[in-house]
Amino acid sequence: MIEIGQVEQLLAVSKYGTLSKAAEALHISQPALSRAMQKLEEELQVPIFDREKNRITLNATGKVAVDYAQKVLFSANDMIARVREYDRMTHTISIGSCAPAPLWDLVPYASKIYEDMAISSEIKMPDILLSGLENDLYTAVVLNKIPDSKELYYELYDTETLYFSLAPDHPLADSKALFFKNLDGQTMLLYSRTGVWYPMHLETQPHTHFILQDNREVFMDLTQNSTLPTFISNLSIERDGKPDNRKIIPIIDKEATNSFYLVCKKKNKKLLEPLYRAVEKRLEKKKK
Repeated sequence: MIEIGQVEQLLAVSKYGTLSKAAEALHISQPALSRAMQKLEEELQVPIFDREKNRITLNATGKVAVDYAQKVLFSANDMIARVREYDRMTHTISIGSCAPAPLWDLVPYASKIYEDMAISSEIKMPDILLSGLENDLYTAVVLNKIPDSKELYYELYDTETLYFSLAPDHPLADSKALFFKNLDGQTMLLYSRTGVWYPMHLETQPHTHFILQDNREVFMDLTQNSTLPTFISNLSIERDGKPDNRKIIPIIDKEATNSFYLVCKKKNKKLLEPLYRAVEKRLEKKKK
């Protein structure tokens, strides 16, 4: 029976050209590698090397063997990755989101509901999340658009709306509402790990100098102690309250609002039913 180790050794000989260089790369002795290649030939029952004094080279049959060895090694590695991923999925609820706010409640909900499972979360762009969901890298994802696949199930998570957060002495602090363009060109504080919100800021305010901060706690401290304009949302206000000494100004542009949907494969709907019901209760509580 051919072993994976022999396959890797054959590929090393093909890659490095000589037994000595291949043995060095594999961290084994040259005689040990020579014996392994002889055993491989015995298993295949055909010669795959041309042997000369102090040198062996792959013959035509050996080159065919190398082609198949590459496929075998790829399949073996793919099997290992898929089996490990399946095992991880049976012990882990993995949630991906296109924005940070949905994770503030989803992760605690999941931790409480699935006590015997690990909970992982990350923020990625929607196309990466959708691809990951389709390939079972995520148990569920939060998207800012309704998916069009019949294989997916979704429910509304919530709607997030951005506001300008201005110091009281800012020239626009008394405005009833503003467009993004009204502050374009100014210097603003911006929390950078915001998923879909981040490129939207760059597109709607291309001339603004954003001072980026990827640590949320530091960003909150800077907001409290700075007079620079920044953004806040209805969901962050619900979570942290309104910041002191700040005027909250609505933003008129439609880009300032995103509806988020909790999405999963239909085959995982039963598993995630308690999480969907927790989200539903959260929305009902907000309406009261």
